[in-house]
Amino acid sequence: MAEKTYAWEPNEYFLNESRIARFMQKYGISSWQELIERSNDIDWFWPRALDFLGIQWFTPYAELYDNSQGISHTKWFIGGKLNIYENCIERNIKRGLGDKTCIFYEHESGKESKATFSEFKEFIDAIASSMKANGIKKGDFVGMCMPISIESAAVMFACFKIGAVCIQMAPTITQAGVEDIISHIQITKAKMLFMVDEYIYKGKEYALNDIYYGLRDMLCLEHVVVLGNTVSSQHFSSFLIEEYGKGEREVLWEDFLKKGIGKKVRTERCSAEDLALMLFSSGTTDTPKRILHTHGGVLAQVCKEVGFAFDCKEDDVFYWMTNFGWMMAPWEIIGALYFGASLVFFEGVPMHPKADRVFEIIQKYRVTILGSTPGHITGFRDANVTGEGYDLSSLRILGSTGDTLHPENWIWYFEIFGKCKCPIINIIGGTELIGCIFSPLGIMILYPGTVGSFALGMGAEVVDDYGNPIRNRMGQVVCTVPFPSMTRSFFEDEKGFQDTYKFNPYWNHSDFAIADDNGFVYMMGRSDDVVPKDGHKFSPAKIEGALVSYGGADFRVMEAAAIGVSNAILCFVVVQGKNMLSEADVYALKTLVAKIVHPVAKPDRIYPVKALPRNAAAKVPHKDIRKAFSGEDMSNVKLLNPESLKAIQEYGKEFFSADNI
Repeated sequence: MAEKTYAWEPNEYFLNESRIARFMQKYGISSWQELIERSNDIDWFWPRALDFLGIQWFTPYAELYDNSQGISHTKWFIGGKLNIYENCIERNIKRGLGDKTCIFYEHESGKESKATFSEFKEFIDAIASSMKANGIKKGDFVGMCMPISIESAAVMFACFKIGAVCIQMAPTITQAGVEDIISHIQITKAKMLFMVDEYIYKGKEYALNDIYYGLRDMLCLEHVVVLGNTVSSQHFSSFLIEEYGKGEREVLWEDFLKKGIGKKVRTERCSAEDLALMLFSSGTTDTPKRILHTHGGVLAQVCKEVGFAFDCKEDDVFYWMTNFGWMMAPWEIIGALYFGASLVFFEGVPMHPKADRVFEIIQKYRVTILGSTPGHITGFRDANVTGEGYDLSSLRILGSTGDTLHPENWIWYFEIFGKCKCPIINIIGGTELIGCIFSPLGIMILYPGTVGSFALGMGAEVVDDYGNPIRNRMGQVVCTVPFPSMTRSFFEDEKGFQDTYKFNPYWNHSDFAIADDNGFVYMMGRSDDVVPKDGHKFSPAKIEGALVSYGGADFRVMEAAAIGVSNAILCFVVVQGKNMLSEADVYALKTLVAKIVHPVAKPDRIYPVKALPRNAAAKVPHKDIRKAFSGEDMSNVKLLNPESLKAIQEYGKEFFSADNI
């Protein structure tokens, strides 16, 4: 675990004026430990939290929840009616925020736009009206394959407004990714798809021809609405020019909007259990889990986290480095807009064309709440950005999620971005709960690398193999109580849902963690990524953390991934300062792991690589590193950087050569 020297100590604002502090004051709670304990009484916590946060109901719920079918199929807010759109858009206009900018958008190319709450509402109304005019009704599935933008956010809210289910997918040109998108549309029998013709990544444009052509003969799909997203010219991409007007289903964005401009459509009074979103697990090489979320569950969980953990208010400017291939996009959009804050959308890569562009964004939009990933943080650190010359004084809270944020990178983020004045809300959870199992709060002292403690209202625990809570040793992460945002199964895969989370009798999240005597939690990685050696089982995060802590005179380890193959511990490291590692360098790293973790944990091989593979959720997929190293077919891999596997595959060939067997 991290050193027992805390880096963040809450100031007077967080202790007395923050939203979570005021909630505690209202109910006479004196410490964050007591708060977590009280919150695990879900009958006490959820009604009070939602009332305090101001969730607006068309019809109040008559019963908090019904768990008669067991924890895996608990229904929430029985009899209650509400709508995510109403709470995030109409509610804020009614309280006088109509002229406030709700979204600032910037494209990697430099293109910019923005929208006030009132302008955004008119945009949503036009889309929703046109959807209704084209036969979309409550309960229909509507696909959205678009980058993060004002248009894509408006499509999502238009779906919410009329009670349709928004299928959120990020644009991709990989064969496996295209096949997934086509499969999602087909299996849900989606009637409409919103897509762009192209997207941009690191200055290069990618046309979505394969997605378009793959869907053209799908009978269920009645309408394909295409937004021209080309940057290099004012002309649409060739496939749109060739195809537009040849069929009855295809329509350009502008023509689609004409049917709805200036018109209004009634906001659907949805049951709290009505479906709102279909999201997807990263599904790096397997079929992604099709995850279902409800209006009531999404609002309860997201508003609790953005309101209490991130203390979001209407004078905040919220920017998270994300896209619609990840749950963090709807999470930040719904959460920030609910509280009347402004959002910053950046389409593309925030390190392009230079690594310090992120500082330009912070300074330009006066970002107050910034969210990133351990991968991005490591990339910024590797690029030696310092923020010098930029005004970062607007920042008051930092966030991170997606993977383990090792102590060294935690400290760097805290010092360079936060100037040692901003708490890092380092959250861990999942798409299947559109939220957190572990989360810091601004009222806590924070240690480098910690994920704070157990999230509010989740009944989270670290348990041994028999389900008993344990401290100061590694155990399984579980949720012992039902919670509103639990996925309502996987679409047409109930068996997969039950097998994945086990429910014996708790929600088993398949993560390893260590909780100390004070309740602080440190993530140890996925339980199926455990590294075995000579009868011992080691957390990959422990080994990786030891490697990342190395900072010699001539090189530093920026990132690491540890796997177990054939009773050998193999580590892949991204280093700064050297392209190759000498025998002495490798010996120093092995010795450090043996000293910090365990003598048996000493790696058998340490391989330098330029980059670690990352999936759509910005996580390092250990399982797929093992597969690539072992020579398995990776043609169906779904990664942001599949080229990163080449070096790993070559190392594997060397390892399994005749000389090493």
